[in-house]
Amino acid sequence: MITPASIEVFQELQLDRGHLSHAAVRQAVLVQPQDQWRHVLAKEEEIQRYATGNEDVIAFERDALGDVPDIGLMLWQRPEGYRVSNIVPRQVGQLSYGQYNAAVQDFAAQVARPAAEQAGFRVTLSEPRQSLTAWMSDRSAQCLLRFSRCANKSTGASHPLDHERWIEFLISSHQDGQDAGNYLSRWLVEAEHWPQEVASDLAIQYEQARALLTKYDQQRE
Repeated sequence: MITPASIEVFQELQLDRGHLSHAAVRQAVLVQPQDQWRHVLAKEEEIQRYATGNEDVIAFERDALGDVPDIGLMLWQRPEGYRVSNIVPRQVGQLSYGQYNAAVQDFAAQVARPAAEQAGFRVTLSEPRQSLTAWMSDRSAQCLLRFSRCANKSTGASHPLDHERWIEFLISSHQDGQDAGNYLSRWLVEAEHWPQEVASDLAIQYEQARALLTKYDQQRE
């Protein structure tokens, strides 16, 4: 079995409330003594004015620390609790994967986990690096790896044998019922060193195949 390489991704932080109410989780988060992370009520009020639903949002901001600039962080209500929906610079620009993950890790350590220990909810933080098996089954991952390792990276899936291996991956991925489209192009470029243009074309083919196979399944029902 071929072992797939991993790529850096944005970590996801979730606060699973369990038996607690959303209000109890919110209160536990806000009462944590903090010098770095500040609650920004005005930002919450601004977001709520334009929100279409009744979901709660908790807004924080933090001054620059290390190579991470001044940032804002949003905790958005979900049925199971809250999750960090976004971390953005308060000035112009965007965060790298490393900067984003450093910020979410700091928030988890300084705010979320202490609040969870006191109130009794659970904090889940995903890994900063993920491989194919995070987005698809082992079988699909092996199909994609066989295609990637055997294909001519300058021509994509145009050679008949490469095309056959690519189709095997597309069918297996469809059977998984999972969508790897957000990461496929990046993984091909960063982990397998495909040219960006060819990887982007394969990602488009992947999305088109998913749509076609899904429509076919629907018409058969």
